[in-house]
Amino acid sequence: YGFATIKTSGPSECFFDSKGATNGPDHHVRVWTKCLSQKDIDDLDSQKESVDKVMKNTAEKMERGYVPPLAQVRHINVNEMMVIIALEETANISSIQPQSRIFYELDCGGQMLRELSIDIQVQGKSARINLPREWQYAAPETNGAALLKILCQKP
Repeated sequence: YGFATIKTSGPSECFFDSKGATNGPDHHVRVWTKCLSQKDIDDLDSQKESVDKVMKNTAEKMERGYVPPLAQVRHINVNEMMVIIALEETANISSIQPQSRIFYELDCGGQMLRELSIDIQVQGKSARINLPREWQYAAPETNGAALLKILCQKP
């Protein structure tokens, strides 16, 4: 659903757990996200078995006409679509340790979100916050805005 840059470890690709997203009667969606270091993703290229599985799954999804959720947020061409699907498959099957895991609650009616739990791993150090944060509006073209657009169904 987006990208992030952590000063100490560089760029990362961020994903959400579409199968684990829950919709409440209050028009709130709860969803886990994770961000994987681009360096760790690139290092996966040395693991032939993982790369073969990612490529096989990517080809099958493309053949079935799968369109990544990111296409709801921005226009992507066929080449970008293939890369994004491969990244999604990498996130699904790899054992890469996420740099961050965030449990969000989205208020679809109010177009707001808040973090319920945050777990960050950077350079062998970890930090965890398990207290709900304040509701906030998502600025345009941010990861929060992308999550709201993708996961909040229009009535």
